[in-house]
Amino acid sequence: LTCSFLHANPMHLGFSMLALYFLGMVLERSWGSKSFLRFYLICGAVAGFAHVLLSVVLDSGMSTPLLGASGGVFAVLVACAILFPHIRVIVFLFPMSIRAAALLFLGMAVVGILMNVRSALAGGGGLGGIAHMAHLGGAIAGAFWIWVLPRMRGSLRGTRAKPNQGAWERKMGKRRADQGEIDRILDKIQREGLNSLSRKERSRLREATRSQHEDERDLHRL
Repeated sequence: LTCSFLHANPMHLGFSMLALYFLGMVLERSWGSKSFLRFYLICGAVAGFAHVLLSVVLDSGMSTPLLGASGGVFAVLVACAILFPHIRVIVFLFPMSIRAAALLFLGMAVVGILMNVRSALAGGGGLGGIAHMAHLGGAIAGAFWIWVLPRMRGSLRGTRAKPNQGAWERKMGKRRADQGEIDRILDKIQREGLNSLSRKERSRLREATRSQHEDERDLHRL
């Protein structure tokens, strides 16, 4: 757990906190501070455990410190990619969707792990200077939190999501319903043109556009 609060140098700290600030506040605003903090810390701890597990499997030794919040940040990245696919980010000066960014970084983590395994099999030992397994472990923990845990809770209750299941679930349900309504309005515009919209539909579309602009402004505040 403590590795998430330690970094090798100011640049290492800066990149981790920059990603956590821009993406973390999206989740915090949707879930609330306590739920987000629980998610971040647990996923960061799982990331650290994943790195330790790979170290044991590859017999690379346990004397090298594990530093950085990247495991928890990868969990935040994956959660945002699943829940808020409309977000766009800039990676290496290139704008892209957050899902494309998540796939890019996950691909880099997988390639890094394969290189670690090849090095260990060749007798080189060590995991290099980047904890790729911690990145992948955090990402898997984030995906598990979003995709699997809600279904497990629903199975234990014996029902699907209930109205009193919590603020986050209600908010996500409302967001999906709102998105469905916007998709219907956009389909109508494509079929019949903008003039076919009723006053209520125009108002709803303006409200959705304003909300999206506010989200994008928050993400690009700096």
